Amino acid sequence: MNLPDSIKGYIEFREYGGIGVQKTDSIPISNGKCIFKYTYRENPTCLSMNIFQSGKSAKAQAIIVKNPYDIADMGNIILDNNHAVIHFVPNIVTHYICTYNNIKGSGDGRLEITLPDSIHGLVYQWKLNLYNYQMNPVDSARIVNGKCIFQYNTSNILEDPLSFYVDKTHFLIIPDKIKAASSWNNLLKNNISIKANAIPKTSCVGIVGVVTGSPETDVNMQLVSKISGCRDQQGYITKDFIQKHRDSKLLFKTVSADKNSYLSVDDLKASLNLFSENLRQSPKGKELMNYIKEREEYDKYGVSRKFSYFDVNGKRYNLNDCLNGKQLCVVVFWASWCGPCLQEIPLLKEFYKEYKDRISMVSLSTDTNYKSWANKLKQDPVEWLSLSGLPKDQNKVKNDFGANSIPCFMVLDDKGKIIASQYILKGNQSRYLSLEDIKEIINQKIPR
Repeated sequence: MNLPDSIKGYIEFREYGGIGVQKTDSIPISNGKCIFKYTYRENPTCLSMNIFQSGKSAKAQAIIVKNPYDIADMGNIILDNNHAVIHFVPNIVTHYICTYNNIKGSGDGRLEITLPDSIHGLVYQWKLNLYNYQMNPVDSARIVNGKCIFQYNTSNILEDPLSFYVDKTHFLIIPDKIKAASSWNNLLKNNISIKANAIPKTSCVGIVGVVTGSPETDVNMQLVSKISGCRDQQGYITKDFIQKHRDSKLLFKTVSADKNSYLSVDDLKASLNLFSENLRQSPKGKELMNYIKEREEYDKYGVSRKFSYFDVNGKRYNLNDCLNGKQLCVVVFWASWCGPCLQEIPLLKEFYKEYKDRISMVSLSTDTNYKSWANKLKQDPVEWLSLSGLPKDQNKVKNDFGANSIPCFMVLDDKGKIIASQYILKGNQSRYLSLEDIKEIINQKIPR
């Protein structure tokens, strides 16, 4: 790490993995440099850094890694077996305090931002998507003679809050009054003219640096970026990106983690085949191949072959018994000890009451204790079937469906094929399949 000569003292490194802080180390700064040695493991880990300057009692100053593939987001350095260097970049993240004057008038709105002479390029206007809290670019204006101007028409006023950024290097516009923090959008909606004077704020949140020489860090920066283009419109990592980084363990791990969100097993298989032979033959690669094999079995035969479970009285049910002549079956994975599962039961009862004329539903318990499962059903009975592998096979549901995180859902058609898995892609994020998602599926497949 290369640091300014003015920085003295030592740097504390904290290495993070899947189980929290795995290692803490501190190294003195010598001649503006600090070197930290590490060994890369199969599961990539992240590194955080703080500077403790000699002779100062102030709080530690964070070292912030700049994400070159995003406008404002910061990134993480990923530990790989390469010689990574962090270069200090002065003022790469500068906050601008904006004072503005409201000039009331008639007609369409206008925002004029005055910037320091040293700032050039484009100013991007972004809006916040309140559904997924993602920032999306909607407009841009070039800086000419220290000014940029946005025009607004009454017919296309944005309803969501707006933010403004200068190119990919500067974070821009923080209103100078707390009560004005959310008023940018309101002012624009009123179609008045606004003049904003951007004044650089000298204090920075930390020492900012750009990482070079670490391929895995570069991959990670692009994966978390909103504008890098490494994902397609459905949120899947593109084939071109995988081909370009076919040796990346982090990318391979990401594709593996998203495996349940692939609606087509052929797409997942095609993505897997683009990775290097070493990754495909690794333990995680073989695990993913086994998963694909199971998915192909599901696609061909559905789950009807394995679907054989028991109610609390020991009566066995297959998939046709559960379908009861319906076209779709909603499968609910739960357990008697799972607090969120129990909180969800009232919602499930309302859902079933509304849709039971069109679908069937069955709860599959991952309980390992028969008495706990049976007692909970007795205390809070439901209208639909509630089954498990108990008492003979306490792990059958987990082994058959991989339902390790509960509560979660799955939707099956009348042939036992999976219509929707436990996860679903929305935008570029994979998340749990929700009841609202299932309602959409039902209304599309079986409209009233």
